[in-house]
Amino acid sequence: MAKQLDKDLVSQLENAMATIARVIEALRGPAVEVSADVADRVARLSRAGKCLLCGESLDGEERVKRGLHARCYLTARTAIVRGETTEAQLIAEGRLGPPGKAGRRRRELPDLSELDAIAKSTADLPNESIVDGAVRAARELSQATKKAKKTQH
Repeated sequence: MAKQLDKDLVSQLENAMATIARVIEALRGPAVEVSADVADRVARLSRAGKCLLCGESLDGEERVKRGLHARCYLTARTAIVRGETTEAQLIAEGRLGPPGKAGRRRRELPDLSELDAIAKSTADLPNESIVDGAVRAARELSQATKKAKKTQH
C-alpha cells in the first residue's frame, strides 16, 4: 500500500513539474533568432552608446531600458500593446534589446584594491591602537567608495 502511495505521489509530482515547465516556457515565449547583420548592428550601436530604436546617443539618460531611451521604450511598448508589432519582432529586427534578468540589479562594488594597502598599514599597530586603526581603515574605505562612485558616473 505504501509503495502504491509513493508511486502515485511521484506520478502527481511529475505531472505537476511538467505543467510548471509548460507554464514557464509559455511565459518566456519562443526563442528569437537574430540574423548576423542585426546582431552586428546591435553590437555597433551598443558599443557607441546609442539607442537601438532611434539611433541617438544614450549619454545623460537616467534610465536605459533594453538598449532604448525611456521614451523610445515607451514607444515600443505602446506599439506592442496596440498590436502593431510584437516584442519578438522588435528583438529580431534589433530595435529592442532582449529582456534582462528580472528583479533589482545589484550595485556594482567599487574597486577595492586599496584595501590591501589599508590592511598592511594597520598590521603593525600595537593592540591598543587596533581600534584606532580599524576606525581609520573604515574612514579610508568610505572615502575610496565615494571616490569610486564619482568616477563611475
